[in-house]
Amino acid sequence: GLDDAQHPSFSRVFELVNKTNQFNTNGGRWSHESMLAFFEAGGAFATFTVRDRFADYGLVGVVIFRGAHIVQLVMSCRVIGLDVEVAALERVVREMRARTPGEPLAASIVETSSNTPCRDVFLRAGFTPLAGGAFELPLSREPVPAPHVGVVTS
Repeated sequence: GLDDAQHPSFSRVFELVNKTNQFNTNGGRWSHESMLAFFEAGGAFATFTVRDRFADYGLVGVVIFRGAHIVQLVMSCRVIGLDVEVAALERVVREMRARTPGEPLAASIVETSSNTPCRDVFLRAGFTPLAGGAFELPLSREPVPAPHVGVVTS
């Protein structure tokens, strides 16, 4: 995970988070200072890259989380439809559960004029919808895998 501004991928993550509109679960933008404050408060960014038999897309996604809460998920529109976001969420959920045992996980969607492509991402990953755009993954439920997507941890 990325949890400080010295990480080699920081500038690409900063750009991706602040330029992505379609697959951005809350439309939020981050200043350099707000990212540093988030890291200082125990937050982290889990990044993911995508490669298939046709192309190496590079770093295309970020799951922003703190404790048991997914704050934001952002992904490049170049890989929409490949289910890599579900595979990434499964991996991040497992990491979050290891860090916060005994807590259900929370996430939310804030609808914007352009983020229709990501509004069902937490449902597809196995979360239960709650009121007001909130979602929960209870302790009794495992995250949904994307069996056709291989995940390699680096």
